[in-house]
Amino acid sequence: MVSFVEAPAVPDSSSIADFIKTVPASGLLVAYSGGLDSSVLLHLVSKAASATGLPVRAVHVDHKLHDKSGEWSQFCVEQCDALGIAITVVSVDVATTKDIGPEAAARDARYNCIAGVLRMNELLLTAHHLDDQAETFLLQAFRGAGLPGLSGMPMLTEFSKGFHARPLLGIPREALKAYAEEHRLNWIDDPSNNSLHFDRNYLRLQVFPGILKRWPGARQTLARATQHCSDGERIVAGACRSILGDNAIGPLQLDLLAVQDRSMAAALLRVWIRDNNLPVPSETKIRQVLDEVIPAGEDAEPEVTWSGGEIRRYRQRLYCMPRLPGVAEDLTDYLPLEDTALPLGGTIRWLESDTGGVRLETLQQSGWQLRFRRGGERIQPAGHAQHRELKKLFQEQGVLPWARNLLPLFFHNNQLIAVADLWLASEATSEHEGPLLRPVWHQRPLIIAK
Repeated sequence: MVSFVEAPAVPDSSSIADFIKTVPASGLLVAYSGGLDSSVLLHLVSKAASATGLPVRAVHVDHKLHDKSGEWSQFCVEQCDALGIAITVVSVDVATTKDIGPEAAARDARYNCIAGVLRMNELLLTAHHLDDQAETFLLQAFRGAGLPGLSGMPMLTEFSKGFHARPLLGIPREALKAYAEEHRLNWIDDPSNNSLHFDRNYLRLQVFPGILKRWPGARQTLARATQHCSDGERIVAGACRSILGDNAIGPLQLDLLAVQDRSMAAALLRVWIRDNNLPVPSETKIRQVLDEVIPAGEDAEPEVTWSGGEIRRYRQRLYCMPRLPGVAEDLTDYLPLEDTALPLGGTIRWLESDTGGVRLETLQQSGWQLRFRRGGERIQPAGHAQHRELKKLFQEQGVLPWARNLLPLFFHNNQLIAVADLWLASEATSEHEGPLLRPVWHQRPLIIAK
């Protein structure tokens, strides 16, 4: 869900309260950095709280990028205490990669952290304003972004277990400063905001003043441009979803892309990736999928990776997924009766079965190991007449190639007893003596081709 909501042009707690009432939220969580913008937001929300009838709390994220960050955290705690607002302070480690710069890395780390703090149906409030929207449009334009990037920041969207709102999106920065001075608010001036090393700072400090001198209404004009792009993106995305149909979530049939021209195929890929809850990669990565992954030979296992995910191909289908771990470590002291998290996601639990399984007494013994494939493993699955190589079983069952080395293999006294929740060894199972248990993979990701 993405909504466009008319934002107030000046800071006003009653307008904030009216807006909050339109969201089916159970509580309010203010992202509070201690800077001017978020200090104004916190003050407005604290005044609007009684009108909304919702509990208010704050979250401060310490990026540990400045030697005074600990002092800033304490400042935020003191300001919240003065307003009677509970605050959660969390620290994050910001890691950059070749695909993501320091600004984006800090943003991703911050939102990942806040997502973990957000409660069910809670409304996250951030202090993005009109200047931020205009700057975002220009930065995206300079990067050659398409409609999704030029659509800017929505005022309201779903986020994690709740919602994310930017109620100040229609208010210019200068109006926020005037409000802060009028109400004698205290805030932190982060010296990094004046560093021209960061693109947004350079745009705000060096470029945008000249734009406003020539075109005083540029903020509002660029905000309208973002809305036009957002409208266009919704139309394109809707058309793509109509074409994708049942392919919108999960594997994507290559035949569907083959009948489209290149531009439409690229648009379908972007919508498909986004609808599968992954960040859309750069145009270069999209071109790699079109030029290298799709036309690769039948026996090839092509892939394209980026910081937020991967695309792979198998049996005339594309699969997108979060980045897979390269190597999984064996558990030499595995305890079958305890829940075990798996590298591919989800957990394995041994549960009672009415269709045969491993005796409880056996599972309670020592000598169990959880291993991952090394090559050459064999098993005689229950109901089969002979032992089979896992390689052959995987091929027959259509187990995705990239999942095969990450499937849990359960050994007892060096004998292979079970392969994930797919096969139990015939010699280890019983149908008459109980209680009998077999592995169940809760929240199992897609591991078998559809």
